[in-house]
Amino acid sequence: MKPVLFFGEALYDCFIGPDGAQKEELPGGSVLNAAVGTARLQIPAAFSGGIGGDARGRALLHLMDREKIDRRH
Repeated sequence: MKPVLFFGEALYDCFIGPDGAQKEELPGGSVLNAAVGTARLQIPAAFSGGIGGDARGRALLHLMDREKIDRRH
């Protein structure tokens, strides 16, 4: 079966508390979330989009690998 190709954003959502301090940071972006959900349903998924070369970008790539999302595109 050919994978469903998702293209667009993969980012981190940063949550700020009422005191103005960052409370939590989670990978997200609607396109990445859809790719993860599809892969978890055991439907082949692929992602195409720009990813930064910093620690957050590497963490996003690791997440895609862990979720078995093809990122060759």
